[in-house]
Amino acid sequence: MRTGGDNNIKNDASRHVALCMCVYVALLCVARCVMSLLHVGYGMSVGAPLIVAFLFAVVETVLVIMLWLRTATYHIDRLPNFHTAVTASRMFAALVVMFVAYLIVGRDAMLPYVGWLALYYVVALILHSFFFSRENGKLYK
Repeated sequence: MRTGGDNNIKNDASRHVALCMCVYVALLCVARCVMSLLHVGYGMSVGAPLIVAFLFAVVETVLVIMLWLRTATYHIDRLPNFHTAVTASRMFAALVVMFVAYLIVGRDAMLPYVGWLALYYVVALILHSFFFSRENGKLYK
């Protein structure tokens, strides 16, 4: 267990979720502003994929942080396995979301889903990588 107690772990996790939500909402707002300036996406052709990617990132972040809190609090020796499992499950979840989108919208309308999901996937990957590397440094001191 790290020095400073569980309260610091919860505070760090809460801060990370808040930061991720701010980044995701900012990305959503910037994307909508750019699309409205370019007069693109007034229908469901671009709006729905953007919302699906946003919801994927939000749900994935909340679930990962909840699991990380539990693992960092009670099973700190399993954190390296946790990071590997999170990476694999994030990729699997993204593939499932894309497959469901493919089943619903068809092959011709998949490009916006893939593009927005890839953007949010990379942003989530970067934010989680920074968080986990910083927290690992604190946990193993």
